[in-house]
Amino acid sequence: MHERSLVRSLLRQVDQIAAEHDEADVAEVTVEVGPLSGVEVDLVKIAFEEQCGVVDLAKDPEGEESLTRSTTESTRLKVLEVPLTVRCTQCHAESDLSSFIFRCESCGSGEVQVISGDELRLISLTFAEGTTHAR
Repeated sequence: MHERSLVRSLLRQVDQIAAEHDEADVAEVTVEVGPLSGVEVDLVKIAFEEQCGVVDLAKDPEGEESLTRSTTESTRLKVLEVPLTVRCTQCHAESDLSSFIFRCESCGSGEVQVISGDELRLISLTFAEGTTHAR
C-alpha cells in the first residue's frame, strides 16, 4: 500500500509548515485528490489515522535526531475529491469527464490534455487555535 508512504511524506510536510508558523497542534489537514492520482481515498484515510500522533524520528538542521509531530489522533483529514478536467487542443474547450473516455465533450476530439484530476495535493492546514495556512 503506497498510500502509507505518501501519507508519511504528507505528514512530514505538515510538520515542516507547522514549525515554520510556530504551531504545535494541527486540527485539520485538507488535501485534494483526483481520480488519476493513483491513490485510493479510503486507504489514504486509513493510513492518515494510523500515522497521526505517531512520533517520527527526524534530523534537525544541525543533524540531531528530534521527535516531532504536529498532528495527533484528533487531527482530522479533509479530502476534497476534484474532478478529472481536460482541455481540448482542437477547440480549447474545458470539460469535466465522468469516465475515463478522453474525448472533448464539445467537439468530440480525442486530442485532450489533462489539466486537473491527477493530483494529491496539500491545500491547507487548520491549527488548533483556529488559524488556517493555505498552500
